[in-house]
Amino acid sequence: MKLSSTFTSGKMKFMYPTVMSVANEFMAVMHEKVQQKSVLEIRELVARFTVDVIGTCAFGIQCNSLRDEKAEFLYFGRKALVDKRHGALIMGLMLSFPKVARRLRLVKTR
Repeated sequence: MKLSSTFTSGKMKFMYPTVMSVANEFMAVMHEKVQQKSVLEIRELVARFTVDVIGTCAFGIQCNSLRDEKAEFLYFGRKALVDKRHGALIMGLMLSFPKVARRLRLVKTR
């Protein structure tokens, strides 16, 4: 079985118009937010822009997380990447007794 690269130069050129359309949407949302209030939460906007680009390019999904702060794709992305998998007690066990944690198949995600 032969695997091909996802991000070849030809495929990236093909993705460029898609990324530009999401970037234009990002600029429009940013201008709307500036009209509403003078201080922007840029980190949040860039995270939603990134989710839209990944969703559109990799999965062919219109996520609309720039406009919809409760978008499903954004929710599950945060849950997978940001939320902690275990509570403080289990994390303490994993750090204090790594061999026991491995035997119990406890894995840190971060």
